[in-house]
Amino acid sequence: MALQFGDKQTKCGDQNNKELYGKPLFNKALCLPQTIGSTTGGLMLYCACAMGRQPACMLFANHIDSLAAAGAVLADVWVDGITMPVIDCLGDEFLEYVKDDMTINVKEDGTVIVE
Repeated sequence: MALQFGDKQTKCGDQNNKELYGKPLFNKALCLPQTIGSTTGGLMLYCACAMGRQPACMLFANHIDSLAAAGAVLADVWVDGITMPVIDCLGDEFLEYVKDDMTINVKEDGTVIVE
């Protein structure tokens, strides 16, 4: 909801996610185990993209749920000039390896490079 009311940094509002709560998400690589299928999750992803405040990419250790995937796909189809690569099934080792302030590049073929 903060996104709709002028939150320019697009901070995480999920109080149950202690690692991300209150941190800016705009233009950041979000590395998560999975999404939980919230009916508003896909809508919020789409809205963030439509407002130009989306994460740089979303990278998942496990499968993305269909609702979050739908939001990312709709944004890709309906919002001109916005890209937000989404890749799932990277494995638990990926999440164990990646840390804050690492550089993450997503290649056109879906290859993820973490430095």
